[in-house]
Amino acid sequence: MGYGKDNRLSHVNEQPVEMDADGNLLVWTENEQTHTYAYDARNRLVRTGQAHYTYDAEFVRTSMTWKGKTTRYVVDQPCSHGARGRWQSESLLCVWVGPDRSRGCARELPVVSYGYAWQYHDAE
Repeated sequence: MGYGKDNRLSHVNEQPVEMDADGNLLVWTENEQTHTYAYDARNRLVRTGQAHYTYDAEFVRTSMTWKGKTTRYVVDQPCSHGARGRWQSESLLCVWVGPDRSRGCARELPVVSYGYAWQYHDAE
């Protein structure tokens, strides 16, 4: 990696990268494959390649759409442990807990056409 006079990333593995005025990575190349990124006016990542992201008013990512499939993120803001969940598929839920999101678990859930409900209890 190399940095320019403004201390911003200028290249990775001798390949140049493009940054916007806010310091967001826009374009970089790896193994002859170009990766592109787009951000909204609040500097939130909204697109990378074919993936598109949405956020709520508090800057929390709420969904990702890739190859026509949308993953929705479930966020429990009032939870003192900061529990956060993400649907991986229709039968799998991953939960990250704690301010650093260091702990996680995955549970197989029955496939239900009307939705899911889950609850996390800290055993400590």
